[in-house]
Amino acid sequence: MNEQPTISIVIAVYNGAQTLARCLDSVFAQTYPHIDVVVMDGGSSDGTLAVIQQYQSQINYWVSERDAGIYNAWNKSLSHIKGDWVYFLGCDDVFHDATVLASMASHLKQAQQDELRVVYGSVNVVRDSGELIETRGRDWSATQMAFRTQAMAIPHQGCFHARQLFEDYGGFDESLRISADYEFLLRELKDKDALFVPDVIIADMQWGGVSSTLKGVIQVTEEECAARAKQGLPSASASTRMKLVVLKLLLRLLPLLGEQRVYRMLDAYLQFKGKPRRWAG
Repeated sequence: MNEQPTISIVIAVYNGAQTLARCLDSVFAQTYPHIDVVVMDGGSSDGTLAVIQQYQSQINYWVSERDAGIYNAWNKSLSHIKGDWVYFLGCDDVFHDATVLASMASHLKQAQQDELRVVYGSVNVVRDSGELIETRGRDWSATQMAFRTQAMAIPHQGCFHARQLFEDYGGFDESLRISADYEFLLRELKDKDALFVPDVIIADMQWGGVSSTLKGVIQVTEEECAARAKQGLPSASASTRMKLVVLKLLLRLLPLLGEQRVYRMLDAYLQFKGKPRRWAG
């Protein structure tokens, strides 16, 4: 137990030439030496391969071949990882600073001793310009009920997974296109605890993708319900059912009211709840 843990960093990418170098720079700038870097490219056609080749002497394993989406890429990476802990970094995202992994190492080591297998910190959600939208991540004691009954209430971009989890549970459920990370964590955290590290911001995560569209949020919410049902938990609380009703109503109003007006309504609701606006830009 005197040895420092090795951390495998898995980056799945497809046509990410514009952001991958910045992502990899943040990895190789880490002051922590015990890292294992795996890059899974889905057969990009935009110059991503050239970026990977620039860094290949520092990458422990990489491949460029077609895959069936991010969870398929993550699953294929599992046979190549060598770390005690596994972290999945988005190709659009970066580590918050060069000391992230050094700051986390002692917490990961303590978690191993305490038999905790999910460790997470905070994540900054930022716009393309670098503007901070919000910081996500709260203590597990304040989050676990919402995580088990409502939604993915911890930021996956801030999560470190003990390698043993994948040996015990297998990989991600690829039938879930958006929320397989949530379903995977539920396997462990539906009746066990995670460790939150309050003083470390793990990553700066780009706002966008499926979670930045109304239709996407509906799909995420429905998949999260399916994930809970699969794990034998109540699939939808009253608040979740109401959320889906409101979101689907807004989706129907979108052609009538226009995207910006609907998104301003969503931002107004967020501000009413004491959260930062993020929809209308």
